Amino acid sequence: MGLDDKAQPLTTRVARSSMWMLFNSAASRALTLATQIILALILSQSDFGVWAIALSVSVMLTNFRGGGMLQWLMQGGQEKYAARAGDAFWSSLAFNCLLGLLIVALASPAGKFYGNSDVFVLLLISGCSFPLMTFGSFYKNALSIQIRMREVTWIELASALIRNSLMIVFATAGLGPLSFVLPLPISYLMEGGAGFIIVRDRPWQRHSYFRQWPKLIIRNRWILAGTFVSTVTLNADYFILGKLAPLAVVGVYFFAYQMTYRTAVLITENARRVLFPSLVAVPKKRRTAAALRAARTYLTLGAPLLMLVAVVFGPLQTLIWNGKWEDSVSSVQLLSIGLPLQLLTVVAQSMLQGEGRFKLWASVNTLRALIITIGALTAGIIFPENNTEIAAFMASAFTVGNALHVCIAFLRQGTTMIELIRTVWRGILVAPTSLVVVLFGVRFTSFSPIVELVVSLAAFACLHVALSVVFSWHDIKEAKHFLRSAF
Repeated sequence: MGLDDKAQPLTTRVARSSMWMLFNSAASRALTLATQIILALILSQSDFGVWAIALSVSVMLTNFRGGGMLQWLMQGGQEKYAARAGDAFWSSLAFNCLLGLLIVALASPAGKFYGNSDVFVLLLISGCSFPLMTFGSFYKNALSIQIRMREVTWIELASALIRNSLMIVFATAGLGPLSFVLPLPISYLMEGGAGFIIVRDRPWQRHSYFRQWPKLIIRNRWILAGTFVSTVTLNADYFILGKLAPLAVVGVYFFAYQMTYRTAVLITENARRVLFPSLVAVPKKRRTAAALRAARTYLTLGAPLLMLVAVVFGPLQTLIWNGKWEDSVSSVQLLSIGLPLQLLTVVAQSMLQGEGRFKLWASVNTLRALIITIGALTAGIIFPENNTEIAAFMASAFTVGNALHVCIAFLRQGTTMIELIRTVWRGILVAPTSLVVVLFGVRFTSFSPIVELVVSLAAFACLHVALSVVFSWHDIKEAKHFLRSAF
């Protein structure tokens, strides 16, 4: 495979790859939003609650996919691809098979623990289909090493289109929460087949030193540890709330979380996937400075996009669902405020992973996971019946955990606190401030939903541009240069 293509300068490849991934984010977000809208019309709040519980159990294991071997493959860059590809593929396939079996084994106990037979079926299907993920994941990582995000984008968009379309078909057929998992094996097969057609590599034919696997697993122990605590961070809230709060309350919170943090992953995860291999390619002495520049650019371009769901969700909820999800409006708005800090956390993680500092990455992730777990326990005990209070508490926990993660990561890399604050404060505050002002102003109006939707979007855009010109003119010029390189 052509892993030695360096015809374009690194800056240009990074810029163009970033734009492809932003396009991936926008298109995937649109698909996800459209699917959420339709599923929310068809399925009940309890259906979403069942899926939230099953997802929290399975994702605790599925985020271990590959056993960290594909991250190890990516961290080696293009130079070490040929030497690592065989071991990375076979060990990740073996790991995914073991994880699939473990998910199947947990299906029955989890169903009994939550007192819901649907949880058992969802986990059973998830576990059986999980090993199929290996092929697509390997090929997408191989393309990411080359910073070929255009091809990754087309693979993922095709997979998302198939998966989301089938969810709607199955939900319409009356399959309830099963609609969330039945499309998974089909989308996994599609990603693997498309990846093979593009990459034309057969990693299963490459030599693998099976005797070296124990050493590789030990070497990657911090990748596994960091992956585990990252999974806890993303799923601890509704894993815990599923036991402490009524199913309908969990469903509403889960729906709000999906509309904010899980949708934002389409941007934050794509940023990570561009930054990780890109920072590996940057000389070591320049990586921290490159990460800070990337933080400014990604916050300038990404932060306003992360606010859009919160801006329009109130009137959209009335127009589309006629009040069915009214309880989730304030939760969506509260959770959205901290999303720029979540994006900055991804930049910090990519910097540590590019340096190969997986122990520090795992340590700061552990601290963040602990804060969020404590927040979920406290919210579930004190506010088991109140979605808004739960969302406010969890938004605070996410903000504190992410802020500590970013500060520790950059300070340990030699960045001073003053330099860090000077670099990121505008990107963190400008978009959320615009959001809060617009939402506060709309409360005193009596517009129809359509007019409110248009006015909110226009007011947010104008206010954000005005504040950006005043406080972030230098960041805007950097973003313009970045976009010029991309196009």
